[in-house]
Amino acid sequence: MLAAMRVALLIILFACGSPKPPPKVGCDSPEPGGAMTQEQCTCRGGNVTLAKGASVELHCEMGEVELATVKLGIEGGWCCKAP
Repeated sequence: MLAAMRVALLIILFACGSPKPPPKVGCDSPEPGGAMTQEQCTCRGGNVTLAKGASVELHCEMGEVELATVKLGIEGGWCCKAP
């Protein structure tokens, strides 16, 4: 009985098909002259560092490389990556 239920479950799963994985988003390049999105940054192995208040001088942490600027809503920041 248990084996018959497993077979029936497998038949149902194969008949319905498996859902296709969602397309990978964010690995495209930003618009020319535009800021990178958070998804584009993380796709390249970076992390987003947001501007803190009026301290526009503070970019990436020491030892990190700035890949591009990032725009999150009205906030601005940078895409930073450790070498």
